[in-house]
Amino acid sequence: MTVTLQDLKEDARSVEVDVKGEKLTITYRPSSYTPVTEREFRDALQSSLPANAMTGLLAGIMEEWDLLDENGHALPIDRESMDCLPTWFIGVVANTIMEDMNASREDRKNSGAGSQRRGSLANSRNGSRSTS
Repeated sequence: MTVTLQDLKEDARSVEVDVKGEKLTITYRPSSYTPVTEREFRDALQSSLPANAMTGLLAGIMEEWDLLDENGHALPIDRESMDCLPTWFIGVVANTIMEDMNASREDRKNSGAGSQRRGSLANSRNGSRSTS
């Protein structure tokens, strides 16, 4: 069976972030994290304003979250909304996503199942990772 670029882009993972004792669920697309994004993340982390630089990058890979605004509506996932969030929170979200992607890579590397394709790549792994 042939793998297409679309197969690689059809992925979504959900992670849980512990925020002051409550669980925030974030869904992101690992395939949106490309070598270009990786360079931009590295540059953001090395900049004098890392959280400011990361908000646009996070908005580009995140699909959904259950973070609510003051009126109980879902906060949009865009740079403008994320720029109003505390910097510590931006760091926690970025670290959680990065840890989840690294764990996923290790799982695939250690599974021994790398040569066999089962079902849709989009459904190959949908897990949760919790941080404290």
